[in-house]
Amino acid sequence: MRDCLTKNNLGGQLSDYISKYIDKENGTNEELKQVYEWINEELVKNEDYYKKQLEEDYFNIVHVNNNLWNKLEVYTSNNFNGTRSIRMYENFLSISKGLPEGKFFGQLGLSHVFQRAFPYMYWFAAQLQNGDSGFKERVLSIVYAYDNCRYFYPTDRRNYESDINTWDDSIEEFKYINRDAYTIFKLNNAGSPFKENLIWPLKHKFPTSGVTTDYFQYLLLIKNSKAMEAF
Repeated sequence: MRDCLTKNNLGGQLSDYISKYIDKENGTNEELKQVYEWINEELVKNEDYYKKQLEEDYFNIVHVNNNLWNKLEVYTSNNFNGTRSIRMYENFLSISKGLPEGKFFGQLGLSHVFQRAFPYMYWFAAQLQNGDSGFKERVLSIVYAYDNCRYFYPTDRRNYESDINTWDDSIEEFKYINRDAYTIFKLNNAGSPFKENLIWPLKHKFPTSGVTTDYFQYLLLIKNSKAMEAF
């Protein structure tokens, strides 16, 4: 965001706010919140001027600045998942309004694609499906399940590898399927038991109501996948 702000010779108070932002990148959360609020107030108050100066960068700067504030809110909230999901939903609606009509594809963590709330939690897809988003009944969720796989986990100190097994292989409906390295199941097909019952193919995150396809409609099973390598 700093590059977008400084590449133009901008007048007004924003120059002062940029200096405060640079000086306080390592400040306290409250100091950083003040800087983000100052920048947002200036951009909104003098919207016509900054749109003319920044052109297509105006929306990007407002969006990024708001999310710098959101990040502090999420990580200091006593409801991390709830606050994060609300901000994800708001961000998607804000961005999608400026895009042409079409289909959107996203890759998200498992819980975010559940279209029915649980437990007491409306994840991103559930908000799209149940809110006034304009996307109700237009959301398709595909979940990944891992069988005898490995994953790579990098940290600042060292890189780790570990097992990942999220597939529940005890489910009767799947026992007689000759599984390849990758198998995709259409759970909402005609006559599918997953449309009539709550059959949960994952080893965790167990819901207690509805049927499987209330939460997701396709399942991609990944088998014997190795961890990625550092580069």
